[in-house]
Amino acid sequence: MPSFYDHLLRAEELLAQASEEILHGSYRAANTLTSLSVAYLEAAHARREVIDEPPSFNEQNIRRQLPDWCGECDGPDLALRWISVERPNGSGMSLARCPDCNPHSDRYQATTSQPQQVSG
Repeated sequence: MPSFYDHLLRAEELLAQASEEILHGSYRAANTLTSLSVAYLEAAHARREVIDEPPSFNEQNIRRQLPDWCGECDGPDLALRWISVERPNGSGMSLARCPDCNPHSDRYQATTSQPQQVSG
């Protein structure tokens, strides 16, 4: 059975997906994902009220932890790790994942997926 913490993680992931859908103009999909996220938050609250247990920090949860917040983007929550950038065609501003601390940004994934060299 999923824990309180698992429900919170899933809610945060869904909010991040909803933000991405908004960037692509898919407002109905974003609305659906946001509603689903709210359902997970309510399930987390209910789970916490019924069975108050500490989050299980197994290997899967450790891998899903967020990197340290860089302080430059909107906030430490995954749904807030966005920055304003100018559109390539110069027609205004848009939102993009923070390249320094959003684990779903292309630049962050590129820097963390490179193999580390062992000197010796």
